[in-house]
Amino acid sequence: MTTKNILLIHNESNTEEIIQMFLTYGTDWNVQLTNSFFDGLEQAKLNHPDAIVLDVCLTENDVLWFAKQLRNLPQTEKISIVLLSLRPKWFDFKQFEQYQVTIVIVNPFDLSRLPVEIAHVLGWNPPD
Repeated sequence: MTTKNILLIHNESNTEEIIQMFLTYGTDWNVQLTNSFFDGLEQAKLNHPDAIVLDVCLTENDVLWFAKQLRNLPQTEKISIVLLSLRPKWFDFKQFEQYQVTIVIVNPFDLSRLPVEIAHVLGWNPPD
């Protein structure tokens, strides 16, 4: 299993810790947490994670702004972005495609499957 570094951005601290637990359990992933797009952008520039996971509580406009910022910087332009969504029909998929944001539809929300789904959409070897 290859170690992957993931930055998780979520604006609810209790929920982000639960998601972090599920992303690290049974994987060799190192998951860093932040609750701010601005801090996330700085962490991405400094740490160059393999992927950034954005959770469902963030607005479409915020996600698009963040993705645009990442894609406009040479040191972050190739970082994979994954948006977890319970409400895929609310999003403009074409806009997300423009900024290479992958959407993982988690409905029903089964956190135990989250690492497998993320690995699948990013082309990584699935965790055991």
